[in-house]
Amino acid sequence: MKKTINQLNNDCSELRRCNTCVSRAFNKKAVELYNLDNKIKKFAEDIGKIKESIYQYEYMGDFFKNKLNELQNNI
Repeated sequence: MKKTINQLNNDCSELRRCNTCVSRAFNKKAVELYNLDNKIKKFAEDIGKIKESIYQYEYMGDFFKNKLNELQNNI
């Protein structure tokens, strides 16, 4: 009976160690994924800002081109 109780205690401590190792690995991976998600969101925001700038400069270029064409046609 003592051997069985000692074996159960050993198994319990082994299980705790295993659980701790698995939990640490899982938490590390979760933090890595969270950081990657944040980077992806930041890149998406940067891409959106760049697209907005491109559209703004495109609009300004078209506007100035049309005004130049109007001035050339009036001369």
